[in-house]
Amino acid sequence: QGLVEDAEAMHREAVVGLRRTLGREHPDTLVSTANLASCLGDQGKLEHAEVLLRSTCQAFDRSVGARHPQALKACTNLAGCLAEQGKASEAEALFRKVFEGFWSALGPAHPETIEASKDLAAFLNEQGRPVEA
Repeated sequence: QGLVEDAEAMHREAVVGLRRTLGREHPDTLVSTANLASCLGDQGKLEHAEVLLRSTCQAFDRSVGARHPQALKACTNLAGCLAEQGKASEAEALFRKVFEGFWSALGPAHPETIEASKDLAAFLNEQGRPVEA
């Protein structure tokens, strides 16, 4: 338990430092913020992770655009967080948005697109919709 708390504290420290030096919406700051949110989610602090991931996705949209790979990765994390909380319809919409974003930005054969396809398929399968997956 102590290591997880140490990791959270280190992520928080990194976010504060990056915000101070690079700004709140710099891509490196946003990646660090998404990492903090993932750490919170791993600890079961899903509501906190969701809030942080929502703001991070919105900031990515403003700073680098919604189809930037880092923005799409943050949205994948938000979709997973929503799914864990039982917010299936919103999670599905985000998984689809991410898949479509990678498809149009990087093409169907890119590893990120393939990973997004697998994430969407796994989600649909977990929702009892394997035919759609």
